[in-house]
Amino acid sequence: MNNKVKIGALTLALLCTPVLVSAQNTITSSTTEVPVAQTSESVIEESSTLESQEPDVRTVEMTESSSEEVAKEKSAEEKALEFMLSDTENEFPADRSDLYPDDIKPSVRAIGTPYIGLYDSNTPQKGFIDVSSHNGVLSVEQYRTLKNAGVTGVVVKLTEATSYINPLAQGQINNAKKAGLKVSAYHYSWHSNNAQARLEADYFAQAAVRFGLDKSTVMVNDIEDPKIFGKADHNATSLAFQKRLNELGFGNVTHYVGAYWITSGAINPNKLGYKNIWVAAYPYQLSSQQQYSNYGAWQWSSKLTVPGISGTLDISSDYSGKFIQPKAPTTNGNNANSNTNTSNSNINGNFQQKPNPSMGLWYRSHVADKGWLGYAGTEYTSGTTGENRRLEAIDVRWNKEKNSIRSSFQDINGRWVEVGTDITGTTGQALAIQRVCFASNDDLLKTGRKIQYRVHSQDVGWSAWKEEGRPAGTTGKKIEAIEMRMIKNGVVEKG
Repeated sequence: MNNKVKIGALTLALLCTPVLVSAQNTITSSTTEVPVAQTSESVIEESSTLESQEPDVRTVEMTESSSEEVAKEKSAEEKALEFMLSDTENEFPADRSDLYPDDIKPSVRAIGTPYIGLYDSNTPQKGFIDVSSHNGVLSVEQYRTLKNAGVTGVVVKLTEATSYINPLAQGQINNAKKAGLKVSAYHYSWHSNNAQARLEADYFAQAAVRFGLDKSTVMVNDIEDPKIFGKADHNATSLAFQKRLNELGFGNVTHYVGAYWITSGAINPNKLGYKNIWVAAYPYQLSSQQQYSNYGAWQWSSKLTVPGISGTLDISSDYSGKFIQPKAPTTNGNNANSNTNTSNSNINGNFQQKPNPSMGLWYRSHVADKGWLGYAGTEYTSGTTGENRRLEAIDVRWNKEKNSIRSSFQDINGRWVEVGTDITGTTGQALAIQRVCFASNDDLLKTGRKIQYRVHSQDVGWSAWKEEGRPAGTTGKKIEAIEMRMIKNGVVEKG
């Protein structure tokens, strides 16, 4: 994603109370296949077929547009630029379309953000890059240089609207795979209604299949162009795009936006899921501080310089573990990310498994076809994402014991089941959990502690953090993963 402009801070909240609701029949087992609308012959097409099958979305929208509609488009862009330019701390990506390269405005380009060297240490974590045709085809050795420095993932632009395919994508993908990087893909979106969103998702999916990307690939909806800002319900169109990809078998969908889309209200993280959002904001003053860590990833610069590579690259921190290669396990069998005593403990991936709980808050999940996983610590992910596996039970410990946190859950029939301090859910019955509630007992409350939690639900993604006693999850959608944390006197307690 490669030009710019700027943002501030964000908060998350939400409350609700348990309600007895009959379950919908949309929960699926971990072995259910997502139907694919096309045959393999129609999906795997030549580039020329893909490029001609649909006219460009802006052509569709503009063929019969009046001068008033043109003026409205301009005002939408001006409104977006106002939000971008009102921030004095950050710049943002803007006008990076391959279909309309002449739209790029020099006044919007990043001229004040610093250049970053690959080996500079006073920066946020360098997890993954993204590339388009503007970056050329990086060689296997160039990708290895990045990997050896800790950059273990790349997101490749495949398509834009319904008429553009990155002509260098195949080489970019192949070389990255040979170098051992995790490859994800992105689509530059122009959709302004749900029908167009589905068409663009079809186009994106067809290209992904033709380029040899499997259905577990992280697929990104890049919604950043100022010309469509505010011209649609962007949450609805993004969810329509995501749903269509899910129908085609791509279950791991993320949404990329400049942070001003969120602060302006154009994108609601509670609807898309915080961990399903890759947010972009480029600080003028860089440090090692990790910002936007409640999101799935943060693109913090477009000016990474790498020895032997001409030009600059976009660089991001991964807070969800979606975009980077997992760390190799340490010799004692624990995950290499197991340090929960730093504020950025989940930068290199949220997943953690320890054979036994330690002092403090620890929890583990019973997952379909896997059984009990290891214990995860504060703000780490327990369960799975992107695998379509139901979470069946949760075991929560405080200081190694089970008597300080009580819970309830909504079963597959929509009934709330109180379990006290026992495990939350069932094992051996192949039943999904739809919603959960947790609460601290008096021994914790007397010390100023309260539990918070959030869940990753089927087709929904991550919920907001829930205060104790408030249900997390969506009726009719199986929970796939959970994260928990202990709050002491208003501060997250680590360890």
